Parts: sequence; structure tokens; C-alpha cells
Amino acid sequence: FDVGFESVGIIAALGPGPHPEGIFVGAHVASMTYGGFSEFGVLSTRHLIPVGRASPAVVAMLLSGLTASIGLQEAGRMTTGEVVMITAAAGGTGMFAVQLAKLAGNHVIGTCGSDEKADMLRRLG
Repeated sequence: FDVGFESVGIIAALGPGPHPEGIFVGAHVASMTYGGFSEFGVLSTRHLIPVGRASPAVVAMLLSGLTASIGLQEAGRMTTGEVVMITAAAGGTGMFAVQLAKLAGNHVIGTCGSDEKADMLRRLG
């Protein structure tokens, strides 16, 4: 099986069109499909997500950001004006969850394992 799932890159070539908006040679894209650790890949355009810049930060957003978003919005049914408790708030997914909950207008309480992590969370607001 092809190793890796999340990836970012720049489109080097395209087959015959038409293609979705934002999908063109030179476009920066992300994908969540097997083979993400490859130097090059052949993917259906339906698996491509246009991004502003193909950077490693986008890969973190694909997994941790999506996990946080689904956890808060779908599983937790988060709305606005709530108190939201986030465990492991200083971890990758936790930091996304803290920021998403704050952006939604909630009061966030987070747990973490050290004073340094607590200071970092305070700087997030």
C-alpha cells in the first residue's frame, strides 16, 4: 500500500478538462489520499483541495484541524456562548480546538501537562 495520507504540492500536469475551479497547472493543492509520501502522484481532481500555499502547515491543518472541527461541531454540537472544555489543549489537535472554539465565541477551559504549555495556551487567549 502507498504510504502517507495527507499531502500538499503543486500541480505539475493535468489531463483533459474541464477541471474544478482553482485546479490548474501551477496551483497549490492539498489532498487526503494514499500515497502522500510520494515525490509525485497521479490523483483525481476530486481529491484536490486548492490552498494558498503548499506548506507543511497545511498538512497539520488537514488532520489535526479537521479532527478538532469535527469533534467540536459534529460530535460536540458546539454553538456560540458556551463554556468549552478541551483536554490536551496544548497538543496539535487541542490547539486547533482552542482556537476554533474561541472563534465561535465561546469561553474555553483547557487542560495541559506543564507550566510552559499553560503559558502558551494563555498567549492564545
